[in-house]
This record gives sequence, C-alpha cells and structure tokens, in this order.
Amino acid sequence: MINNPFRCGEPVSGDFFVGRYRERELLLSELNAGHNVLLTGPRQFGKSSMAKKVMAEFEKRGVMSIYIDLDRAFSPARFIEIYLSELLRSAFRQAKELRAFIEELNHELKQHVFLRVEQTGELVLDLNEESDMVSLAGAVLTLARHTADYKKRPCILCFDEVSQGGNLPASLRKRIMEVACSAGVSYLIVDLESVSRPKLPGYFQLSLPKIEKRYLKAHIKIRLENAGFRITDKIIDEILDISEGHPHFTQMICRELWNRAHGSKVISSKDIVKTLEALFYAQSEYYTHVWRGLSLHQKNLLLAIGRGGGNKIFSQDFVARYGLGSFSTVQKSLSRLRTEYIVERQKENLVIRDMFFKRWIMRRYLT
Repeated sequence: MINNPFRCGEPVSGDFFVGRYRERELLLSELNAGHNVLLTGPRQFGKSSMAKKVMAEFEKRGVMSIYIDLDRAFSPARFIEIYLSELLRSAFRQAKELRAFIEELNHELKQHVFLRVEQTGELVLDLNEESDMVSLAGAVLTLARHTADYKKRPCILCFDEVSQGGNLPASLRKRIMEVACSAGVSYLIVDLESVSRPKLPGYFQLSLPKIEKRYLKAHIKIRLENAGFRITDKIIDEILDISEGHPHFTQMICRELWNRAHGSKVISSKDIVKTLEALFYAQSEYYTHVWRGLSLHQKNLLLAIGRGGGNKIFSQDFVARYGLGSFSTVQKSLSRLRTEYIVERQKENLVIRDMFFKRWIMRRYLT
C-alpha cells in the first residue's frame, strides 16, 4: 500500500521538502561564513523544516550541528537536559572521549550538573535540584563554544521556536539571544515573524516567503502522477488558488484529496469541492469555539479584514467604513488577534492566518 505522499502539521524532510533553493543556499552561505541568522516567517510556513534541512546538510559536512526545539522545553531544567544531550551527542561518538571531556568540565559547573557515561555508552544526566535552574541554564549555554574549541571543529547551533520557548521565562530566552552574539559558534535562531521587533545587531535576518508556485505545482503533479493519479494543470491551479499558495494548507488540501480520490485515481473540481466541505466540517466545532471567545469588536475587525482586506486598517477611511470606532480600540483588538495567532502580517497586509477559518467566517457571516 502506498502511503499518502503529502504531509502537514509537522516538519518534513526528503521528498516531502519542496523548493526554497535560494533561501537554503543563502542560509548555508551565511552560517558557513560564521554569521548568525535569524530566520522568521508566519506560522506553518516551513521554518522548522528549512532549519532541519540546513542543519542536516552541515552535519553531512562534518560540522557539529545541534538542533534544539524549545517547544519541548517546558522548564529550565528540561531545557538544560535537552541542550546538553543534543550538544554532547553531536560532538562525541566515542564513550572514552566523552568521559575525558566530562572530567575536564569546570568544577563549579559539576557541582550542579552530574554527567556520567555508562558502560553501554549511554549518557546519564542529573541536576542538583537545589540549583537556580534559570542561572544554570544561562551558564550551560556557553558550553557550545567550549565544546567546539575542545573538538577543534566548527559548530552551528539552531534554536527553534524562540518566542514560544515552551514555558521558559523571558529572561532565559533573552539570554539565548545574547549568547548567540558571542564568537566561536554560529547560531540559527528560528522565530515567528515580528513586525514590531527592531533589527537585531549581529544577525543576518531572513524572512521566509511563500514557496514559489512553480515548485508547489511540480510537487503536487509529481507526487500524484507517481502514484498513478490523473490530474490536470488547471485543477492544480485551482488547488493553489484556494490555498493561496500557503505551504501548510496546500499540503492539507492535497492530503485530503488523495484520501478521497484514492480509489478512482482521478481528481476533478468536484473532488475539490467535496474536500473543502470535509475540511470545513472537521474544523467547524473548533472555529465556533474560537469565534465565541472573541469580543464583538474583535469579530467586527475580522469581518472588516475579510471584506476589505488587511491593508491600511488604521486609515480613517477603513475605520469609518466598517464602523470600528477609535484607533485605540482597533489597536487593542488587533493586538489580541495577533497574540492568539488569528491574524498575522504577510508583507504589507494583515491577513486571517487560517484560510479555512477565513472562508468559514465569509460563508457564515458575509454571504
């Protein structure tokens, strides 16, 4: 049985990774030159997939490549465990060498972090529960440079989901950004797009755009035709028009189409309509819950964005046309909508992030 060739909701690699050749080469070039990179972009745009792709390439080149998903770090103690495990796994392949490295660690650090290597080669890590875990995490961050110097190998360290950071305190996330500006290790910081954030000194900043339509189109066609499906370019264009070229929603639609048309191996416009209905139905209860949790003004602002687009929403014309009241009220509602990731900025426009939620709103309240 052939597995569904489309993936969504998780980082992808291999044949599931689509396009982004220019951005990939740019990241490889900047990091290889010893520069730090801040990779941003909207949610579900493929930032984590891109980061993992780049880190895997450096690992093939013999570079110490450490990927840390901060979404897994639900406490400073858990962060320390993840950080040390990934760092030492990448740096040391032989138990004897790792034992020698542990012996040479700073005596003060060894008062708080207990490391040993079992006969099986397994690394065992324990923390002194009386230690200040936030301060200890800050101190442990410097071990990447120490390890790189010890191994005499270049090192690239990726921190993903920095703004989320599990339950990490803001002071620790700030410390991560500060340590990344020190010499000796190149850092790839992956974060959400933030229009309010000033340019960060010491970073090359790259905002991940949408995948070029030609690559998405080729990906859909090849994945389906390799499995014996028949699909025309016109139908693929219809899919991309509906998904607005968003990588996550494109994959979501194609995944459902595959499931629905697997028997006939033919995809038509009728299949797309049925697929959208199925996706709407599956998400309807969740969308109703989100909608009911919004204030009346937040709902009206979403309806205004749906009707008039998200460009110049603070203009006098936009506010007056949709009866949104004062500019300060619009700002307050927008802040909540952005905090909840309901609305995000894409280039110059504010958009409803979930295209299915947008269509759900339009169908239910604007038709």
